[in-house]
Amino acid sequence: MPLPPVRGEQPRSKALSVPDVQAAFRAGLMGRPMREHTATGLAVAAPPARISGPNEGLLADLTRLPGLTDARAAFAAGRAIRRIMQLFDQAGAPGSIGRQFLDNLRAAVVTQHMRDRTAVWGGSDTVAMFMEMYTRILGEDGTDYARVESSLLEHALADPNGSRSRTSTFLKALRGGR
Repeated sequence: MPLPPVRGEQPRSKALSVPDVQAAFRAGLMGRPMREHTATGLAVAAPPARISGPNEGLLADLTRLPGLTDARAAFAAGRAIRRIMQLFDQAGAPGSIGRQFLDNLRAAVVTQHMRDRTAVWGGSDTVAMFMEMYTRILGEDGTDYARVESSLLEHALADPNGSRSRTSTFLKALRGGR
């Protein structure tokens, strides 16, 4: 039986298990709403019915992303990855581009986790990684760069229940209060 909290101490939140975090990641990746995980095990949901191209098609085989530690952040990372793959497909990029991005993403998430186990990788980190690649390829052309970044962040960080207040506050802070 757990001990009651010490007077004045905040109650601790229940730690999520790795399967819960990975389930949240897959929900975001597959475009499903995030729900509290109630079942145990590593059951993988079926891929979405509509896949637009070779890059988005790679997501059917992406069942987990090692190094993720927070369910909401994992959900946002999944949403960001899905949108990035859709952008690659819209641009007519071959599947090798998406595969390379996913390989680099896996390496970045695992490396960050190995260096700092308290760090949380999420949607904004995934978008930042994409934008770094975008800058190397296309340059930092103000309007397009800002529009792509804003669109990706807005999608990745949107509240799964439809509320945008937290997202807007975060985006405003990222933009320096503008």
